Amino acid sequence: MPGDGMAAFVQWRQAVTSADANTEPPVDWDAVESSLGLRLPADYKAYIDEYGVGFVNRLFAVRHPTTATSRFNLLRAPEQWEGPDAEEEYLETHLTAPPLPLGIGRNRLMLCADSDDTQIYWDTSKDDPDAWSVVVGDDDGDTWQAVDLTLVETLLQLFTGRLPELGFDRAGYVTGEIRIQRNPFARA
Repeated sequence: MPGDGMAAFVQWRQAVTSADANTEPPVDWDAVESSLGLRLPADYKAYIDEYGVGFVNRLFAVRHPTTATSRFNLLRAPEQWEGPDAEEEYLETHLTAPPLPLGIGRNRLMLCADSDDTQIYWDTSKDDPDAWSVVVGDDDGDTWQAVDLTLVETLLQLFTGRLPELGFDRAGYVTGEIRIQRNPFARA
């Protein structure tokens, strides 16, 4: 079971070496959660309130619930998978089916952060959102790796080199610094 996500958020804030200013308007969490029909994890809400939209070390973008940029919007998941009844169609473009249906809502894998080829999903099958662990998947549906941590715990472990089994340290994304940038790919 995931640990204390808010304690991880405090550690995350200490570990972040630089962050662009959060320019998103404040989130009305009551309205967001009401429209979703479910509560969201406290560590995620603290992360969004602090950082808004941005890439962590040019890799992962944590999805934001109200940003106008659809690429980063939590409520605009890129794909849905309705479960075993739709497995044949899903497997036409993916190697393996996910452990739960994909999409927004309860008892699903709900996309909360992604990169070009890797996604981090909440497993929303627990009633308490602060107990939601994550599942890491890739674009091909080749792997679905359960990680028994909250989103912020996962980011903290990943970018401080304590999740080497995910391979991001070998790819050069774990550098000893954690930078959050709104648009790290913009030309100067």
